[in-house]
Amino acid sequence: MMLLIFGFFGLLLEAALGIYMLPTLIAYSRRHRQLPAIAALNAVGGFSGAGWVAALTWSLARSNEQ
Repeated sequence: MMLLIFGFFGLLLEAALGIYMLPTLIAYSRRHRQLPAIAALNAVGGFSGAGWVAALTWSLARSNEQ
């Protein structure tokens, strides 16, 4: 039973981390020119919610070199 609980929380933690890093993953997959800055904003300011939304918006914005 304890293993099942730890497994569930591990899965929950992985899902939360994936959602938290979503702006960086989107910028990486789109080969965004500003990927390092988006990743930094996401890592440092993502916990506030506003920083995460800003990083997500920026990652979805069109890059000049696309």
